[in-house]
Amino acid sequence: ISKLLVPTFVSPYMIKQDPFEAIDIDSRLISDLKYAISNTRVTNIFLKELTFEVEPYKIVSFDEIWYLFAKELHSQKIKTYFISDMTGVETSQNTFKMPKMIDEILENVHTAWFEDGVQFDVQIKVMEPIAHYFKLKKHLTSQKIVKENKDGSLIIDFTVSADEDVDNLVKAWLPHIEVISPQRLRDKILDELESYIALIKGSRQS
Repeated sequence: ISKLLVPTFVSPYMIKQDPFEAIDIDSRLISDLKYAISNTRVTNIFLKELTFEVEPYKIVSFDEIWYLFAKELHSQKIKTYFISDMTGVETSQNTFKMPKMIDEILENVHTAWFEDGVQFDVQIKVMEPIAHYFKLKKHLTSQKIVKENKDGSLIIDFTVSADEDVDNLVKAWLPHIEVISPQRLRDKILDELESYIALIKGSRQS
């Protein structure tokens, strides 16, 4: 991308990106987090009235919002924490061993709703009018086209750790997309859409 954006008199390229949440990389908070990550120090993070003892792994961005990706020692679960909610950071002298697979884990994390130890398959049907866009790129790293139907529609599998990983994706492509499985997620989205329709109809009447 940097090669495409080399300043020229008239550039034939324009790459549009959503604006990221502002983050002060020179702040004491971020400096302390970077130190803790680089030196694998067990750290206390303070969020309003809560304190968590964590192994900090990465500062990451999901949907242009910054989070700390870390293991909470009490639950032994990897979680995400809003950096904007942090009021302070306190590193200890205790160290931890950085997991070798952390980058691979992050490659397959789609949203900040990531649930450590949870993984399930979602299968969707993409109708012909939008099938082309799913052939052009992977909307999630786990996307796999398993069947192309004669009518031009696609059957696609995803491996996710939370409903939210695919929830916005499905809703963004309505009405040309359908959740096939799991039935629980199919029913959940249907209930949400029915509630939305009822809300809109109610507001029209009022």
